Amino acid sequence: MGLTKKGYCIIAVSICLFCYLFLPACSVFAKDAPLNVKYTPLKINQFVGMVCKQNFNIVYKKLDWQKTFEKVNKARSIFEPDLVASFTTEQNSTQNTAEEYFDRTNSAFIRSDEFNEKNNFYKTGIEGLLPSGARYDLGLSLTDSSNDLVDDRWKNEGITDPWEYQSYFGLKLTQPLLKNAWIPTTTANIKMADKDKDISYQDYRLEVLRVVGEALKGYWELYYAQKQYEIHKDSVDIAMALLKTNEEWVKEGKMPETQLYDAKAGLLLRKALLNDADQKLTETQNAVYTLIGQPRIADAARYYPEDSPLAEKDNRLLVHSFIFENALKYRPDYLKKLITAQKQDIKIAYAKNQKLPQVDFKATCGLNGLALSAGDAMEEMTSFDYITWSVGLALNVPLFGGKDAKSELKAAQYERRKTLLQIKAAEVRLANEINTTINQVKNAREQVEKNTENAYLRNKMLTIEINRLSLGHSNVQAVLGREKEVNKARKGKVKANVIMAKSLVNLRLSEGTLLDRFDITVNEITLELNIPALEARETDTVTDDDKGKRKLFLEEKNNNYEIISDILQTIPEKPQLVKTPLIAVAKKNIKPISKKDSVIETLNQWLSAWSAKDMDTYASFYDSNFYSDGFNKKNWVKRKRGLAKKYDFINVTGSKFEVEQKEQTCEVSFFQEYESSGLTAQGTKWLKLVNKGGLWKISQESWKEK
Repeated sequence: MGLTKKGYCIIAVSICLFCYLFLPACSVFAKDAPLNVKYTPLKINQFVGMVCKQNFNIVYKKLDWQKTFEKVNKARSIFEPDLVASFTTEQNSTQNTAEEYFDRTNSAFIRSDEFNEKNNFYKTGIEGLLPSGARYDLGLSLTDSSNDLVDDRWKNEGITDPWEYQSYFGLKLTQPLLKNAWIPTTTANIKMADKDKDISYQDYRLEVLRVVGEALKGYWELYYAQKQYEIHKDSVDIAMALLKTNEEWVKEGKMPETQLYDAKAGLLLRKALLNDADQKLTETQNAVYTLIGQPRIADAARYYPEDSPLAEKDNRLLVHSFIFENALKYRPDYLKKLITAQKQDIKIAYAKNQKLPQVDFKATCGLNGLALSAGDAMEEMTSFDYITWSVGLALNVPLFGGKDAKSELKAAQYERRKTLLQIKAAEVRLANEINTTINQVKNAREQVEKNTENAYLRNKMLTIEINRLSLGHSNVQAVLGREKEVNKARKGKVKANVIMAKSLVNLRLSEGTLLDRFDITVNEITLELNIPALEARETDTVTDDDKGKRKLFLEEKNNNYEIISDILQTIPEKPQLVKTPLIAVAKKNIKPISKKDSVIETLNQWLSAWSAKDMDTYASFYDSNFYSDGFNKKNWVKRKRGLAKKYDFINVTGSKFEVEQKEQTCEVSFFQEYESSGLTAQGTKWLKLVNKGGLWKISQESWKEK
């Protein structure tokens, strides 16, 4: 016996209810992952951390920054003293000139046309530069000589083949008094190298800020592509279910065959749209893999975004003066210009010094020794009997006023004026950019509200159309038309939330506080480069808990590779979607837990944790962006921990809860009774909560005592 028309209508109603009541729940709890496709849940904080550690552009900039440390060390090395040492030996045999013939001959009876000598020169010492600009040379020298004159000098004393040893130990000092003088001048290059290091650091911060902003937008694009895929998947499931119903009706002769063709065409169109959504999802997946510096092979797991964009309602985020003040403190590109101006101040001061005349104070002082042996010469030197010294001034002035130095100074001054104008232009650009992003956030919030309301109305219209179909006052084509409108509204709602999230990213980028939002300290980022050639392939399954892709990190030691670390990327089980459409009929009679009950239950657990002084559990109820009465989450919890230690007991209860619900936020007020060993109070507590991954978190809190 075939079903009546009313029976088929009930089946159609059941199918629609199943798809719009049950499938969305599956997509929330089971993520509606594509069948036969591996996926990995991905939270936004986890993704940002992966990007900061593995993105190639961040690695490049960090290496550039690290290079500047060596440049600073090189600049500071100018004060490192040099150890110098030399040895020279020479032997000369020359003919005497007439003058030399008589000067080099002490005896009237011994005349020679030749002069022969042998000399050895030894020298060692320390040379260097002092912070005052003085150059010093502290050295010890020894010269041993043998020649015709030495032979003639000592032959009457019966010494044959004598050698004379001459020793000297002394200091030579040249101290500039004007040009190149004193610490500010000698350390100018060191200071400029330090500023270059600071500029490179801001470039590094700017790149991290840019990449993190790109990553967040990429995450929300992935979220949008995933939701688009799920919406089209739901649409295909509905079209398939209705096609099956239509085929039964055509067999029974209760529907013309032309409507069956309409249903088939509708299914083909929806499958084409699903393929297009799958392609876009693949593109966003690949973009995510690029951001974390990993190649994506054909069977690689898909990342599934677990976090959803939340429309923040904190109007204090949109105060232009506050955001602009923060931008002047945190924007790397602006700080870079300020540091550049400071560097140019140092350069100008150095250029002014180079215009001064070169006036040097010069001094030498030394000890001398002479003997027929090296030891005696050294001993003679240390007797302080033979001292030489000299002092004087040296002047060097360009004849035409030092055109080179003047040109350098003027160029430095022009460059500084240019930088000051760039700073002013940057401030104007920042002010306008912040105004634009604030307006984007405001418009995005309105779009979220409008699209949320539109989706709600479209769902109501679909429900009405389904009811009309069950009464025989409508047809399948009309239901599919309404379903198409609902899909469009759902996509509009998702897109509005994504635009909202991306506008907040732009706002924090303009403010320069995006890294603080995720507690990222740039100089504490540890880079983890995964070299594909050293990564293991997918391993065999050992146990049910070890299913997945294991990544091995290897280090080369003695021409062998050793495993130094590994990561197991587990593959969750695929969700099992219920295939029986008639379950949707039963689902109508199941009342899910309301948002209000969920919120009140959360708050009761929060009050219980505070009463038990379980501070870790208490802190877990607060959102990471919590801010109230001048306290962020960290300082708020710190203050509460102090109170928990101070009081012997705490007892807090709540009653008369009033919950104002919105899609992802709610505002709650209730009567609170507080009692502790040091304080008793009653009054009204007001809270704002946000939904984070299905959990309610407190983002604001205020109290008014009765």
